[in-house]
This record gives sequence, structure tokens and C-alpha cells, in this order.
Amino acid sequence: FLGKWRHSLTSYAAVVQSEDCLVLDQIRSGDIPSKGWCCVMGNEGNGISDDVLKNCTKKLKIRMIDGVDSLSVPIACGILLHGLAEREGNHRECS
Repeated sequence: FLGKWRHSLTSYAAVVQSEDCLVLDQIRSGDIPSKGWCCVMGNEGNGISDDVLKNCTKKLKIRMIDGVDSLSVPIACGILLHGLAEREGNHRECS
């Protein structure tokens, strides 16, 4: 899927350990395209396969405190999507 759409779709691989990646709390409004992007999440045991990872446009991670090296996929996905929506002003208050 990503190989086919790589040139028209910005894809962010959610990673834990990587030096060459974006950190969620450093992303500012306008850094993420308003349309045409996806966030790839790996499973908790194996993460994202090397084949899928090499087809992702960018890597993205959540900054964590020392001693914490992973989050469950649902928690990480919620943090990433909320963080990205918040930075782009696309969140709504619940009433």
C-alpha cells in the first residue's frame, strides 16, 4: 500500500527508538499536511516491519520519561492523533 502511494501520500511511522525522527511535542501548526497523510502504527510485540518502515516518508515519536520505552498501540495512537489535531486546531471540546 505505502509503496504505491508513497509519492502522493505523506506517511508517518510511529517509532520508539530513532534518532532521525520528528518528536510530537516539537511539531508546530503547519508541519503536518492538512490532507493526504497517514500514521502507521506497529504491533506491541514487533513494531513496524522494516519493509513498511522504509516506505514511510517520515518517522514520528512520542517523548517519554526515562525508564519508559513503550506504550500500548491504542494509547500511543490516541496520544499521536490528539496531539496532531491539537497542533492543527482540529480538536473540539466535549460538552
